[in-house]
Amino acid sequence: MSVQCRLITRTAEYEPQPGDMWFNPSAGDAYCSVEYLATWKALRPPLWVVLPNGDWFCVDSQAHKNKPHGWTVTGEAPLITVTPSIHVLQGSDAAETYALAWVSDQWRA
Repeated sequence: MSVQCRLITRTAEYEPQPGDMWFNPSAGDAYCSVEYLATWKALRPPLWVVLPNGDWFCVDSQAHKNKPHGWTVTGEAPLITVTPSIHVLQGSDAAETYALAWVSDQWRA
């Protein structure tokens, strides 16, 4: 499944759709990755995206709670690349998994 990525201005009236991304200046640094803090913090707020399954995901977050590393983000939104892949478990038994192999101008799940 491919979803076109686009940069939006997040408002209360609009429910973000898969592929939408926005900057969240109020997110704070508590859960931001060392990659974000070293590379992007001085340039932009944390970036959120809506994954193909509808989940919201901060590409600048830590991969695991209390572990400082996360994803490497290159490019400028919405034309970004996120590595390594983002794995999202879907369903109560986690039988269906979406693996986001890379992001550029569209999702490849």
